Amino acid sequence: MAIIRIRNDIIHLQYYDPIKKKTTSKSLGMEPNKANLRKAKHIARHVQEELTQNNRKRKMIGIKDISIREAFNKFLAANGSNRPKTILDYERFFKFFKGSFNEEASTSVITKLTFENWLCEIKKLGTRPKKPLKPNTIYGLAKQGVHFCKFLFEYSNTAVFMVNKAIMPKPVSTRKIVFDEDDMKLIIDKLADKNENFKLLINLLAYSGLRSSDVLGINAEGIDLKKQTISYYSLKTKNFRDVPYHPALHDLLTATIAATPKGKILGYQNTTNLNRAIIRYFVDIKIENKGYTARTFRKTFITWARNKFGIDATIVRELIGHSHRNIMDRHYNDITIEDMRKELVKFQL
Repeated sequence: MAIIRIRNDIIHLQYYDPIKKKTTSKSLGMEPNKANLRKAKHIARHVQEELTQNNRKRKMIGIKDISIREAFNKFLAANGSNRPKTILDYERFFKFFKGSFNEEASTSVITKLTFENWLCEIKKLGTRPKKPLKPNTIYGLAKQGVHFCKFLFEYSNTAVFMVNKAIMPKPVSTRKIVFDEDDMKLIIDKLADKNENFKLLINLLAYSGLRSSDVLGINAEGIDLKKQTISYYSLKTKNFRDVPYHPALHDLLTATIAATPKGKILGYQNTTNLNRAIIRYFVDIKIENKGYTARTFRKTFITWARNKFGIDATIVRELIGHSHRNIMDRHYNDITIEDMRKELVKFQL
């Protein structure tokens, strides 16, 4: 119920906001004389009517009020099978989202207007003086925001709306970065001083083109030294895959399985730790200012396999676990392990 309160000889309007789930008090900036009190009571009636109307409307369209934090926890639970990096992306999005939205407020506060205002705010982060966000990082936050809103729509936690395309941040095409041949040689040559775990990591990434998350998922039980194949589960594609491994990896894998016959063959907790270890290595060998990351191994493998060694594009896609380009690739190109093996040996560092 919207009511009038007198504080410090000023009329205040006080009411309970069912969306924000808290009592709100606003100064009307008027002294408590008879005329002003009549005006204040009129304002209070109008505010209460609006609150009542909005509440009826939400009930009519079936909006189920829960807190934004509770909704986000449900969102995480529903998407729990996604790869760890994606979960981290969701959590990073929420860190920025709750900077504009009180996480204890009702999801009803997320409307077309408030969400688009948030999009405008995160776009400003690209021009802030300290640590400006890259355009594709901002686009990623916006994309996760839209994903979260779709989840809210699905469970009737807020009213459905469409985001104005002109307000939505846009992705930016970036230059493809691959290793310079001399730098790749340096990366391999300098491994002599590193531990066996790191040597295996770099060689796996360099000779397979697999994602960081994929190589982290390789178990000793999934390696067949006789057939020279690796079986693993891809968190990205949510598929079990079998691929041949490059002959250059055989001795390393043999030694690894002898030392660790069961479980994960790489001792990194997640892709973040893996990436940090690789970046530190690039700093140590003085190639840190070229934009190289762990993902550069995958980009280099694909580029060199196609352009330098002429490996068939369909087989490259199969080796690295890319989605097939078309229906014919998916259903009619029966690529065997042996087909992949014959092409893979063309790749040399």
